[in-house]
Parts: sequence; structure tokens; C-alpha cells
Amino acid sequence: MKRKALRFFSGRDKEEREVAVSEDGTFHINVNGSLLTSVFVSPKNLNEFIYGFLASEGIANPDDIQKVTLANENITVETKNKEDLKFLTELRSSGCSGMLQVEPEPINSKTKFSSDVILNSLRHFDDSSKEWKSTGGTHSASLVSNDGKLLKSFEDIGRHNALDKVIGWALLNNQKLEDKFVLFTGRLSLGIVNKIARVGIPLVVSKAAPLSKAIDTADKLNVTLVGFARYPSFTVYTNRWRIE
Repeated sequence: MKRKALRFFSGRDKEEREVAVSEDGTFHINVNGSLLTSVFVSPKNLNEFIYGFLASEGIANPDDIQKVTLANENITVETKNKEDLKFLTELRSSGCSGMLQVEPEPINSKTKFSSDVILNSLRHFDDSSKEWKSTGGTHSASLVSNDGKLLKSFEDIGRHNALDKVIGWALLNNQKLEDKFVLFTGRLSLGIVNKIARVGIPLVVSKAAPLSKAIDTADKLNVTLVGFARYPSFTVYTNRWRIE
């Protein structure tokens, strides 16, 4: 979307112009008649977001979801296993470490990835960050095959949301995740590691840095963390055996 702004340059020179701004919204997620949480998220690709969010937070898998209804700022979900869901009420921000605060099980993937494929995949950052180039207000997450093919990308105002959208797309399209990796622009936090571990993604490659608890947890959960991925180099922090 566009907004009017006053641009200053060369000292006191100025001009009014229209600038591109990333759109955000607050959406309320109701599951089986109860408010689960409210989220700040870009108001597009919400179907992918809700499937990815519920799966990556360990709340409900796609097979458990019977119906999703989007109406204005409300997202209503009906699931099969109504009695098994644990509800927390919170206003979610990009700094959250997760809904349930339960560490997932270690992933089983034994897939290895070529360092050349990882380096070559960094060119996808340009293709996956088109809105960021015009607004500077988004993060992106992309799903990449182990031969380096870009499968799908999403941008969002929140890094967690961008990841949820790409996970949701993968689940809705029956993509196997044990031989794929995520190309990511955001900081690698504990919440990000837990999300990708819950759905079985073995590798995340980010432009940004990991945090200490993310490194410790990824090491335990058999997840490979790659940070500072900027051609022609990257840094592997955990489970180095996976990169050849």
C-alpha cells in the first residue's frame, strides 16, 4: 500500500512523495469456539498461515483440521480432537518463543546437503524479498529442495509468520519436509528452531544470526542451523555433518 511522507535529503531540502508501506493487521484465531490467540500478521495468504501456525506450534496437524473460515479479522478453526487442545490466550508478537512452550522431539531426517547448493540458493533471496525491496518492512521464508530448487516463498511483517506461511503451503501441498530446507531472512531464535523441528525440517539457512538458546536446542533436536549466509560464505552452528 502507499502512504504520503515527507522526504528530507541534502540537509534542508525536502519533498513530499508517496512511499510503499507493508500492510499489517491483527487477527483473532478461534479454535473450536475458544479464542486461542491474537496475531500481528500481513493480511494475505492467511490460509497457509493458519495451517502452518497450528502445525508448527504443535496445536493441530492438517489432518486434524476440519474447517477454516476467514471473516474480517477473525480466523475460525474447527478440529476433530476438540478435547486435546491446550488453549493459551496472548497477544502474540515477533519476539515469542512459542505457544505451548514444549520442546519437540528430535527430528529423524538423515538428509545431507551440498555446500555448493546452499551457496547457489542464496540468489533466491532476491526473488523472495520483492516487498522488502520496496518497503523494507518484511521478512521472507522460502522452501528449497535439496538440489537447490526454489519451491515457494512468502513475505510477512513477522519472521515467525513468514515461516508459518511456507510451512502451511508445504503441508497443504503434501510436500515432504525431511529433504528440504528453509531459506530465511530473520534472526534464528528458540521459537524458530522449535517450529521447524515440529514439522521435521532438518536445515534452516538465514542471512541473520542465531541466538544461544536456539543453538543449544537445535543441537539437541538434530536441526542444522546456518547463519550469516551471504555469498560467498555461511556459518554452520549445529549438526555440521549434514553439510557436505
